[in-house]
Amino acid sequence: MKKRSGMRNISALLIAVCLFLPGVTAYAETNVSITTSDHEAIADAVNIADTTVQNIAGATAQDVTAEIEIPLVTKAFELSADAGTDALTEPFEQNGYLYTVKDMESRTYEESPPQSVSKIAIYMSDTDDEVEIRAQFPTTIEYAEDGYFGELALDAASITTEPDEYETYAYQYTKTREYPGLIRNDPAYIDREWNGMSLADVVFKQQGDGRYTGFATYNGTASGKRPVSYITTATYSGETISDAPTSVLYTVTYEGTPVDPPVVADVAIEEIVPVVEAEPEPETEPEVELTEEISTHDATSQSGDFSVLHLVFVGIIGLLGGALCSKIILAFRGRKKKA
Repeated sequence: MKKRSGMRNISALLIAVCLFLPGVTAYAETNVSITTSDHEAIADAVNIADTTVQNIAGATAQDVTAEIEIPLVTKAFELSADAGTDALTEPFEQNGYLYTVKDMESRTYEESPPQSVSKIAIYMSDTDDEVEIRAQFPTTIEYAEDGYFGELALDAASITTEPDEYETYAYQYTKTREYPGLIRNDPAYIDREWNGMSLADVVFKQQGDGRYTGFATYNGTASGKRPVSYITTATYSGETISDAPTSVLYTVTYEGTPVDPPVVADVAIEEIVPVVEAEPEPETEPEVELTEEISTHDATSQSGDFSVLHLVFVGIIGLLGGALCSKIILAFRGRKKKA
């Protein structure tokens, strides 16, 4: 009974191994299979990555090209016609740039045209006598102002004399007042003060009716102002010409270059490694069908995985088969000995 039960256990073990081996093999084949749609997705991802790298590399190559603006300074100088321009062409430094002449334009200004000029002459005197004052003004005068010169003539009608300063003075004055119809020649009828004046004298004259008329004389003091100096103005007019030499206006444009020019680093396109973020693939249901279209590289890797799995399973089966054979041989020998 014990031998039969041992044989049964060994047989059950062999059957289990035989049933387990096809399932494991099918599981391994299912995990390593790649569908056609997976290969297309991988190929598209590689193409997108390559295109993106080329575009980014091209754009970066344009960005690293340095553009340096050239500063310009324009100045204006007015010189006489016989002056040199060497001083205008000398280079100079300003704000970290060395400026040299790029362009120079000139414009010549000729002698100015004649101009009409009027000048007022003033004469101070202590008299307003016209003859005496007129003698103080010459017929013509010389003019030389503001770069113009010439001769100006006197305008006699423009001579005007006016008081300039005054003084206050006091003076005595006399007024006479009549007192008619007096019954007698009595000074008592005559006022001693009249309009701020004082009675100086009185004379009586008898009229035909026997009455008298009094003639009173009053003296007073008053003040006044009188000029003590006079100012006389006269106008001289005429045309003048300019004595300024011909001038030249120079407009100079200077171009600046950096005293220490900036260093622009050369950036190689190959050194730029763009970071490409792959867009997430939409989730799709796993395909049931298996396909045999795989690349040479994928087939080689899958065949290597299958070889390892087969070796493992063959080893397990060999061990189990060896153990079973040993059991059968020992059981067979035991029967012979008993027989």
